[in-house]
Amino acid sequence: MRYILWLMAWGLASVSSAQNPQGLEAQRNLNVVGAGGIQGLVQNFDGRYQGVVGSPHLLENWTQGDFVIEGKQYTQAKLKYNVFSDELVFLRPPQNDSVILSRLKVEAFTLNDGLKTRQFKRIEIKEPPIQAKYYEVMNEGKTQWLIHWRKTILKANYTGAYNAGRTADEFIIKDDQFILKADGTLHELKKNKKTILKILSDKQAEIEKYLKEQKINLNEQADLIKLLDFYNSL
Repeated sequence: MRYILWLMAWGLASVSSAQNPQGLEAQRNLNVVGAGGIQGLVQNFDGRYQGVVGSPHLLENWTQGDFVIEGKQYTQAKLKYNVFSDELVFLRPPQNDSVILSRLKVEAFTLNDGLKTRQFKRIEIKEPPIQAKYYEVMNEGKTQWLIHWRKTILKANYTGAYNAGRTADEFIIKDDQFILKADGTLHELKKNKKTILKILSDKQAEIEKYLKEQKINLNEQADLIKLLDFYNSL
């Protein structure tokens, strides 16, 4: 399935491309955010998930990260990404409480999972109903592999075979994967040769040859990134 995007400047914002304040300046910037200094940005946190087993967040613990609002980078923040509601949560200094940052304001953000810095950006899909979502960016270049993480709630059920003995609602993580082409089209990704050749059809002969020669396994993250790097080099 192909989607059409509004690729406005804010939609393609990259945390790494914005200014990078550090130290006291970074802390002052975060204090402005926490104090509600940007209109329409901060929303109060609520306890809507009480009683549900697991976490609504992509990473359970507070994570060091940066975020971009209106082209300005805010660094050294403690963040969580709520993938159930698709919202970025900010540990506000100096109150040390949690607030939700409006998805309409945050253009991009990063999370450090302890192994690497993961990059996310907001993209608005033009197809009705119009919706803006966060996507993890898996590779650099004009054509990108994107993942939209989400969680659903599996309801407690004592009777069904799958849910037998489940005494509480539980978060279940899922993902939707896409290829974003340089022309602004978003293609649903299924990790098989037929889908890849269809998405990258403008260089089909070269891609088919590369898949065979390099013995690319499309289910391996490193191999898929390697393939897209090759495609972006053509």
